Amino acid sequence: MTNSDNKINKERYYTLKEAKELYDKIEKPDLALDELVLLVLGLLDKPINGRVVLHKEIFLLYKELSGKGIKIVDPQLIKYKYGPFSIDIAIIIEDLARNKFINIKNRQGIKKVRYELTDKGRERANKIINYIESKSGIDYINYLRSLRKGWDQLGHEGILKYVYQNYPEYLEKSVRKKDFVHIDWGVLEG
Repeated sequence: MTNSDNKINKERYYTLKEAKELYDKIEKPDLALDELVLLVLGLLDKPINGRVVLHKEIFLLYKELSGKGIKIVDPQLIKYKYGPFSIDIAIIIEDLARNKFINIKNRQGIKKVRYELTDKGRERANKIINYIESKSGIDYINYLRSLRKGWDQLGHEGILKYVYQNYPEYLEKSVRKKDFVHIDWGVLEG
């Protein structure tokens, strides 16, 4: 008997009932990463301008929702050129565009690119918003909308500053590190 034959004999097969029982025990997330992207775009009926801005808004929404006990698939964030970045989210954004959930316009520059929902994407985003509302209430959805509005108003430089101030661990590998050095003036003693 070879090792591969031995391995096959050790595999466990389950009945449909056993498999369903095991599946039901698995802790499932409230949101997948594609839903997180659609949610951030769907909170307001306006596009997000800039690749960095979109990624930072997704990061901030992930932090906000996770802090409120909403389980989201881990985006595998890394410290990168402009702070927190997820390769998984970058791929998902392209997949959402390819599958006609979002439009991506002006791809030539990181600040000029524009992300907006299609009708298909808006429909899906509204279902996600309704789900979050049923879980956390309309006041929380309105709060998320106000956060998104504020993040949009920050623009490219402002959102970077905001992220680096609130999550300084992501400044470590930033190409803009020297521009956002944290200064702690401390307490003057006399």
